[in-house]
Amino acid sequence: MNLRDLLETPGQIRRLASDMVTTVALFQGEPDPGAELIHACLPAVLSHLADSGGELADAAGLLREPAHLIRVLKSADQAVDHDLLETLRRVETGSVLRRWSVIVDALVAHSLLGEELERRAAQAGQEA
Repeated sequence: MNLRDLLETPGQIRRLASDMVTTVALFQGEPDPGAELIHACLPAVLSHLADSGGELADAAGLLREPAHLIRVLKSADQAVDHDLLETLRRVETGSVLRRWSVIVDALVAHSLLGEELERRAAQAGQEA
């Protein structure tokens, strides 16, 4: 799914990011320790992908490497909190990001979940 075709406003991007994190929490049955961090990063990541013509599947790749993610966040149109950037620079954050990279990749690759996320993104576009 090309995000540029689906996401036109910051509200749509925040909604899709929230839906993704919520979906993971529902399937795990408990909150993930990195959910708050990823929830803070995903809107800027999705915004960057929408602006660059990327796809939802590309989000997993952007989460793998903290230094690359920091560059993406700094270049995104959305404002990024300085404390978030400092958190991403910590060594222990790397394992959280790699775990979420795998989670996002699996989320997008799962046909039913991927279709549902596309449907929700498209619906948000119609409601905006």
